[in-house]
Amino acid sequence: MLDDTIRAGEWVMLKLPSGNSKIFVLKADERVELGKFGSFDSNNLIGRHQLVPYEVVGDGNIRPVENLDYLQEFDLGDTEEDASNMTIVDDPTSQRLTHQEIEELKSQSLEGKVDHSAVIQKIVQNNAAFEKKTDFAKAKYIQRKQRKFAKIFTPIKPTTRLFCDFYLAKKPEKTREMRIDTLSQIMTFANVRAGSRFLVVDDASGLIVGAMLERMHEHGKIFALHDKETPNFDLVRMLNFSDEVMSVVSSLPWFHLHELPPFVAPSHPDALDRAQARRNQLERTRDDILAGAFDGLVVASRFDPKEILIKLEPLLAPSKPLVVYSPTKESLLEAYNHVRLSRRFVNTQLTESWLREYQVPVFNSGTHPTMMTSGSGGYLFTATTVVDDGVRIEKAGAAPPGTGGQTMGMAKKRKVAGSGSAKDEAANSGADSTDAGACTADSDVAQTVADAANVGNSTME
Repeated sequence: MLDDTIRAGEWVMLKLPSGNSKIFVLKADERVELGKFGSFDSNNLIGRHQLVPYEVVGDGNIRPVENLDYLQEFDLGDTEEDASNMTIVDDPTSQRLTHQEIEELKSQSLEGKVDHSAVIQKIVQNNAAFEKKTDFAKAKYIQRKQRKFAKIFTPIKPTTRLFCDFYLAKKPEKTREMRIDTLSQIMTFANVRAGSRFLVVDDASGLIVGAMLERMHEHGKIFALHDKETPNFDLVRMLNFSDEVMSVVSSLPWFHLHELPPFVAPSHPDALDRAQARRNQLERTRDDILAGAFDGLVVASRFDPKEILIKLEPLLAPSKPLVVYSPTKESLLEAYNHVRLSRRFVNTQLTESWLREYQVPVFNSGTHPTMMTSGSGGYLFTATTVVDDGVRIEKAGAAPPGTGGQTMGMAKKRKVAGSGSAKDEAANSGADSTDAGACTADSDVAQTVADAANVGNSTME
């Protein structure tokens, strides 16, 4: 069961009114700075519940916000029938309050003397152009003032979905520009579930491994390959998983996959015990990986996907999924062609993730797409493993092996001739050639083809 209580020493994300977020480790007896939105004592947040909006009041205190629908606190007034934003001029003189008066209200709000809603209400009442706006424009105006003056924040425990949105906007290279809809498709195509064994190559700071752990918890096993001595799974560490959940993950460097280096024993006894334990862990992980029979392979690497698949595809069990992600299509083409021509994979697909976000309607004004959105969510290459039994399935209508492709042409020419006896002869000749073998029937087939050609020529004449 998920725990919604915020505890000291855990990572937490604060959603600010401006739309920005702050991610940090919550420690006791510290001051949490929120910039222009004030600050509060960390002890006042420890022990409270996440996903509850809190307001900064006074000197370092916070209180829960009972009603976050702040539009209900404002009287939008009667909108004129011919109200239009076309007649509104963006003129600072429309605000009757001076800059000094607004700054004084902000200072009083930070000190806790004036509620932030009262500040916004006073600014709205002193705006001469407010009544000329449409209902939709009034709501947007209040929302802008809310983002600027409100001191309300919402604490949230980090999730992979939050990381997708946060780093896509702030630092997309950290997660290889992966979007939440693309991550959801990866989990679906790979059929990630509890109790399964997965082989993963994750160069997205642990975003894929973290998403798998959210589904699997402590049931199953994840083996991760990385290019350095230790994996770069920063996001996994920030997800506040317990030791039981983290025990599901085992990692191994690429250069240890096929052969481990000779063990060099340290001279210090304590260092020797740690080195021996590390060596035993590497040997167990390597043996488990080379044993194969994995339930799926997921790759999101900056290296060549084709070379990765050549090394790892033998470790997949039959009828299991293969999923490869890349922010660019060109890096997947060679791997796609390699797998498509292989007899060990079926249902090969190369797709692009596409997502359109819509604004939430206000006062029944209808929905419409947001003005700014991401151009692409990356590309996914998927396939399913099968067992190659060595039997080749010929296409319908193809000639049997050993006839040189002449049987189909012979039957076609006999059909043109329209002779019933010729049809019987073709069927008998085909049966004889099948029974006797391709080598002994060459002369008969050649003679039959010559006869059919003569009959066809006489028919055309």
